Amino acid sequence: MEKQIPSVTSQVVESKRDEKSGLFRKKTNDISISITELQNLQNDYINQTKSHSAKQEAYAYSLRQQNKILNQELQNLVLQLHFHIDKNIDNQVANINHIEQRILRTISFSMIIGCVLLIVSYFIIHNIRGPLNAISGSTELEMSTCEKEKRNIYLENIQQSCAHILHLVNALLNMYRLNEAKETVNLVSFDLQKFLERIADNYHQQANNKGLLFNDNFVHTHRIVEGDANRIEQILDNLVSNAIKFTSTGRITFSSRYHINRLYIKVSDTGKGMTKEEVNRLFNPFERSDTNDSIEGFGLGLAITKGLIKLLDGTIKAKSILGKVSTFMVSVPLPVSTET
Repeated sequence: MEKQIPSVTSQVVESKRDEKSGLFRKKTNDISISITELQNLQNDYINQTKSHSAKQEAYAYSLRQQNKILNQELQNLVLQLHFHIDKNIDNQVANINHIEQRILRTISFSMIIGCVLLIVSYFIIHNIRGPLNAISGSTELEMSTCEKEKRNIYLENIQQSCAHILHLVNALLNMYRLNEAKETVNLVSFDLQKFLERIADNYHQQANNKGLLFNDNFVHTHRIVEGDANRIEQILDNLVSNAIKFTSTGRITFSSRYHINRLYIKVSDTGKGMTKEEVNRLFNPFERSDTNDSIEGFGLGLAITKGLIKLLDGTIKAKSILGKVSTFMVSVPLPVSTET
């Protein structure tokens, strides 16, 4: 037998007036709800509650995840800010250090320039004061004597001192003009062979008078070229005269070779030679070799020579063996002249 499910009965009582008798009477309506329906309602409620709780839990979890992501992004942003701040600080510190280095270099350069100016001033004063004293003394002696022979000696001393000062002033003027790029190239056409022979002839006698052999050798120089003959002659004069001046015994060699629109010159001597350190500073103004202090000079000749060679777009090199030999090698562009 099927088990009978009990039911719950409720009564609803209504009052209704009897139209005939005019009296009120009660009417009862029965409403029955089974236990199954109640359980189903309860289960629906529980399920809805669980579903709502699950949704709330999922929403809360989503909020927690988003909050975690936001916290991570905020932490990364803070780290980036710290990185950029540190980088900016490092850059500012580097800029400050760079500025400090520039200031120190500027101060050091100014101090070096000041020292150089002091040295140059001392050099100029020293080289001018001696001749001026000689001129002054010779003038006084010349005025106090009536002997013609002595007066000629005093006048010769004055002339030599004046020439010394004039040579120094001209050298300083040449240095100034070269440093300020005020010198210009004067191109002329000339016979290269005759030009080199004339220079060699000028120094043959000077070398022989000092007991030195003078050798010259010119290769492929029989041609008409175009260049600044005066500047080239000044360069050769400085190199050859220095070779003779700083050589006491032995020989001087003056050789030239022309090849593909370029003149190659070599001047060698068997003088005292120089150390590597002396060769490295040889072309600096007012620089003189330690082994040649006793020989008169201003220390400007090779500096001027280098400036003139640079003006002509040429090159100069020097090599030396202490106590044996010194060699100067020059190369300057010298195209063949188009004039007939």
